This record gives sequence, C-alpha cells and structure tokens, in this order.
Amino acid sequence: MLKYVFILGHNPELSAAEIKAVLPQARLIEETSSFLILDTQPIDPKIILRQLGGTIKVGQIISQPVKPEIIVEELKKLKLKGKLNFGISFYQSQPTGLGMTVKKQLRSLGISCRLVTSRDKILSSVVVTKNNCHEFLVLGSLPHLSSPSFKNLKNTVSAIMAGRCAIWFPAVCRRNWQKS
Repeated sequence: MLKYVFILGHNPELSAAEIKAVLPQARLIEETSSFLILDTQPIDPKIILRQLGGTIKVGQIISQPVKPEIIVEELKKLKLKGKLNFGISFYQSQPTGLGMTVKKQLRSLGISCRLVTSRDKILSSVVVTKNNCHEFLVLGSLPHLSSPSFKNLKNTVSAIMAGRCAIWFPAVCRRNWQKS
C-alpha cells in the first residue's frame, strides 16, 4: 500500500466525494480543506487525475518529515540535460528556506538548477507547467490530525513534476501528474 495526496479544487467536499467514489478501496488517512491523503494500492496518477474533475494535483508521499536530502535525491534521479527547474508548494504550512537549501545542495553536486517561486506559497499548475518545473509539496502540521499514522505530524513532503511527467511530493510526496 502507498500513501497518495490529492490536492482538492474549489469545492473540496465535492472533490473529496469524487475521489472516494473513484477509489472506494482506498483507506482514508486524513482529510483537510485543501488536501486528502489516502492509503491504497499503486495507482496511475495520470489516469486517475483525468477521471477527477475537481482535483488539481495528485502525488505519492515519499517522506515524512521533510528533509532537503530526500528532495535532492529525488531530483538527482531525473538525470536531466540542461537546467533543472524545481519548486516547492506549502499546503497548510508556512514557507521556509527549504527551496534554497535544496538549491545549494544541488549546486554543490554540480547540478545546474533553478528554484521556481511565485508570490503565493502554492505554485499554480500554470506556473509549474510553464516553467517545466518538478514540484514538491509540503503538507503542513495540523493540530487536529488524530489518525495514529499521522500523530505528531511535522511537515510531510510530496513531489510533483510539471507537464505530463511523473512528479515527486513532500510528506515527501511525489506529485505524479497534474492537469494541463
């Protein structure tokens, strides 16, 4: 079983109901006003996202708590030619210097990279797509989380990749697909 995060659209209740209907076998880990975390068998996020009209992003949780080294390792696996564009979105969490820490570690490894940012703490799908950006999501600490597997949750990261490619998310999650 794998944990996936679903970033909900403008009508979170409807988005969550739609996800639960499409993935009835999935076990609910946590539901907030901006995201839903499910434990389920491996899924193809590209196919699932096309079925979900009210979901903005889908990603696999790859680490908890957030560690810059995890994001660096995920980005190193990409082995891209040219400059590597990456960004970090913060859901129910305050932005930190995580992006700059990752950028410095990548540069110290000789990897040419650019940290994609925006005025908001969440990168829009448009910003991610236009910048061909590999996006990581930081899912914030929520004091009301009660499920045992997320007790004392600090920040979780999920990763996402722009366009029609696989993406990584923080808890660390990997964002696998986004709408284009």
